Amino acid sequence: LMHSMVSEATRQLRIDDAFANADADSDGRLCRGDVKVAWIELFGYKPCRRELDLIMQSQPAVAGPTDEFVTLDTFRRLASARMSRLDADGQLRHAFAALDSGGRNFLRAEDLRRAVGLLAPRLAAGGFAVDRAFAEVDADADGRVTYRDFEFAMKFDPDQQ
Repeated sequence: LMHSMVSEATRQLRIDDAFANADADSDGRLCRGDVKVAWIELFGYKPCRRELDLIMQSQPAVAGPTDEFVTLDTFRRLASARMSRLDADGQLRHAFAALDSGGRNFLRAEDLRRAVGLLAPRLAAGGFAVDRAFAEVDADADGRVTYRDFEFAMKFDPDQQ
């Protein structure tokens, strides 16, 4: 819990710093060009026109100039959501790499059995549940689970089907 609080505080500081660094005229809001600069600082890439349009359209309407801009609150919300998605993807890549002990870029049923044997020996004892789970994730039944198969299974939400 403490780690997640520190991570969230660090995330907010990074976002606030990127916003301040990009706010060229220090008016507390970012124009399209400023958003590009802040996005590059945070994520290492320039947002495409479509992504930039979505960012700019996320700003609630306010009375005043009709120029497009993004306030700190809106920027915080959007950048934090983007960082959360990146963090989750990083955790998936890390988990996949930990299971892929052979560094083959795919998992075999033996890899899953080994991991489950270490983490949940009672579940691994029968083996049937592990083999069935592997078969569910192995979409093309080739005996290999690629990262794409793994990612799909980990992000699968049966309530959205």
